[in-house]
Amino acid sequence: MAKTPKNKSKSKRKIVEKLVPIACTADAGLARQYKRLLRRNHVKAAITSKPQTPGFFGFAIVVPEKSIDDACRLIEADRPDENFFDSMIDPPNPNQRTE
Repeated sequence: MAKTPKNKSKSKRKIVEKLVPIACTADAGLARQYKRLLRRNHVKAAITSKPQTPGFFGFAIVVPEKSIDDACRLIEADRPDENFFDSMIDPPNPNQRTE
């Protein structure tokens, strides 16, 4: 009797989740802080130093695509004094006068 190959359906398959950047910073400490915040709240997170935006060389906090809403809510709640995502899109100009 010939041996049958192992059942492939029972083999462990690694499911690859698409990771998307939710925040970028040049500060490694801030990147680690956000990663800890997300993980404490059961959101998988990682830090990558690969450029996520052309011309930006820093750290990106990445999360699974399905966790974007939770991750954004947590980071926004951690910075109640300012709108974190607005400041990332349009950083304040220190030379601009506000009146």
